[in-house]
Formats: sequence, structure tokens, C-alpha cells
Amino acid sequence: MLSGNVFKFTMTAVPEQIEACLKENGLSKQDVDLYLFHQGSKFIVDNLGKKLGLAPERAPFEAAELGNTVSSTLPLMLERRLKAGPRRILMSGFGVGLSWATSVLERA
Repeated sequence: MLSGNVFKFTMTAVPEQIEACLKENGLSKQDVDLYLFHQGSKFIVDNLGKKLGLAPERAPFEAAELGNTVSSTLPLMLERRLKAGPRRILMSGFGVGLSWATSVLERA
């Protein structure tokens, strides 16, 4: 069961981190082609995407295919998506100990 405190953390700290990362890189949300989030639950991924105003296809939930593989979920999703050719990808991992990290990858 998803703890209310974990959900609150995810819906406050993670979007703030994402906005700060975008700002630091001189980007708007529209400048990023794909958002990859930790796949802890569909509820979290869907609500995080909504909070950020993202279309579902820009913030996919793939745990149905990949499972919740904790920190390795992001590189697994990245490998699957690189073939589609997105230029900019924002990845955000969060969870254990209420920690989080966000980065933008850009193809030349």
C-alpha cells in the first residue's frame, strides 16, 4: 500500500526537483521529448505526469512490461526508448529514504 507521506513527498519534492533541473538547463517542459520516472506504481507515475501537465505518452508507465526493478528501471526504459529517437529525455528517480535525483540527457 502506498503511504500518504510517500505520495505527498513525490507530489511536492519531485516536481520541484524537475522544475529546478529544467531551469538550470535553460529548458521548458515543452523542450523535453520524453520524461522517464521511477516506476514504483502507476498511480505515482500518472499523478506525477498530471501534476507536471504532461501528456501520458510523454511520461510512460512501463512496469507492466519491465516490473518494478527499483533503480535499474530507468536505464531499462531508456534503452527501450532510445530507438524511437527522442532528442531530450528527462529522467527522475525517487524513493528509498525519500531521496531523489533528476537529470536531462540530450543527443547531439
